[in-house]
Amino acid sequence: LAACAQNLYLSLVESKAGKPIIAPLVVTMLGDIGSQLNAAKIEAGEVTADAGNRNVLLWNSIYTAAGLSVNVLIECEGFEIDTWFEKTLVPCLASILQGRNKVNVLPVLRHRLVWLICCIAHCISDTKTALQVLISIINNEPSSLNDVAVRLGAVEALTSILNVHYDLIDEFYHLLEIIISSLYRLVNDCTEINTRAQSLSCISLLLFHVVASGRKVDYATANAAVQPLPALWEVATDQNILLRRDVLSILSGVGLAVGRTQVGHLYPIVLPMINSSLDPSCQDRDVCLVEDVLALWLNLLRLATSYELHWESLFSRVKDILEQDLEHLKILMLITEGYILLGGASFLNAHYSTLQNILIFVVGQTKPRGAAYTALVFEALLRTFPVEGGTLLLQGGIMRTMLSSCALNYQNNSACEPERVIVLYLTAIARSLLGNPALLDETLPITSTSNEGVTLSYGPRELIHMYIVMFKGIESNSNGALHKKLWLLLMLSLLPPTPSPTVYSTHLLQMMDQLLEICLSVLAHQPASSNPEPYDVGFDSE
Repeated sequence: LAACAQNLYLSLVESKAGKPIIAPLVVTMLGDIGSQLNAAKIEAGEVTADAGNRNVLLWNSIYTAAGLSVNVLIECEGFEIDTWFEKTLVPCLASILQGRNKVNVLPVLRHRLVWLICCIAHCISDTKTALQVLISIINNEPSSLNDVAVRLGAVEALTSILNVHYDLIDEFYHLLEIIISSLYRLVNDCTEINTRAQSLSCISLLLFHVVASGRKVDYATANAAVQPLPALWEVATDQNILLRRDVLSILSGVGLAVGRTQVGHLYPIVLPMINSSLDPSCQDRDVCLVEDVLALWLNLLRLATSYELHWESLFSRVKDILEQDLEHLKILMLITEGYILLGGASFLNAHYSTLQNILIFVVGQTKPRGAAYTALVFEALLRTFPVEGGTLLLQGGIMRTMLSSCALNYQNNSACEPERVIVLYLTAIARSLLGNPALLDETLPITSTSNEGVTLSYGPRELIHMYIVMFKGIESNSNGALHKKLWLLLMLSLLPPTPSPTVYSTHLLQMMDQLLEICLSVLAHQPASSNPEPYDVGFDSE
């Protein structure tokens, strides 16, 4: 019946006919400060209730109505919600929290007032006071007057405030260790997955505020946040498996909050979780968690300061996931890029064939957005290893795949990939040839079949002609400047005299007029001191 009554009330107070009558009536009731304070003192045990708990129950109902219709009430003339919050709600809640009542009474108003703070969090100015009250409730030891429902209500209200206001770090930063410990205690007191997740999500949110403020957490706070997580991870199985998502979120927040110098302390806990979560043979693996696990992996990888054995043994999971599907291609390419940049030669020596297989899975098999993220791997590989990287691509057949796509585009074949993908391929080929001009001597020419069934050849001449023809069509964005620079550097480097003759030199000389035109255009529009930004995937790659 309570739910039906609330729905009826909302229908009336929000209706065109009912709003002018009911809303002012509720506002008038909320103006009776004396009666509200009296109800609070009754629940606190400071005064004797002549009429039993009737006044407490009455205000519980009025506060319920006020919370449900707060957006309507704040539009009423004469109702200042900040004034009411400061002079009524806060004193009432303070009276209850400081009360002398130790008997086993139901925390009716305490729970309702905490819930009300949650309802009005988006429209009050004095959020600092509300935050302090809520934190005191969360940190209090459990009792009959501060049961699980009250503490959960405080967590919900605290979450509502933190989701709206991002300038409250000073109000809880010095209490962070105590708050986190209290929230874990509440997790242990709860039995339902939703209520446990509510407290864990609040911990993640607190850590997010710390990271967003640019501050760090000390060892004691980090330990308080991490210590309970392995046990929670182990028991979060079957219907509770989604609690692992909150565990991963907290670990990611702690990693960011402790920074590069201390993040290594997380590895013994986190890396086994990542490994087991991505292991295709693991029975309790949940596909719903894969994206969260990968996000944590990427965050920790970017925080790492050195490439160690524990990172090396984990990389094969990238290949395991791609063998199943390409759903997580974006983040897997970011992880692969991170490994190349962090591990350098040690990584390439250990995972040469694994990296080859990963690129075989994705090159030519993705949409343009996926190709853009794959290009991040090309850039990291060929910038770090100009010679070895090109050899890896050639030996794995990846270079031939890219050249075949370029050939189809050059011949206007309907089966070719989009031009923006071809630009990425040509840039990777340019980097490879800058490292080793003879790399493709035994690969070119390659043959393809036209739409009419005619066999066509795509060799050094066609490749060079493609760079010249497509040069002017490169988009004028940050990546476009990089593509143009690399293409032009390649063509200039292949002009005679060169240390050794190349299969491209003759063709370049035949196209010297177009090449000079490109050089003049670049000199006219490109500032001499300007360096292109590193390759990045932006919204223009959608």
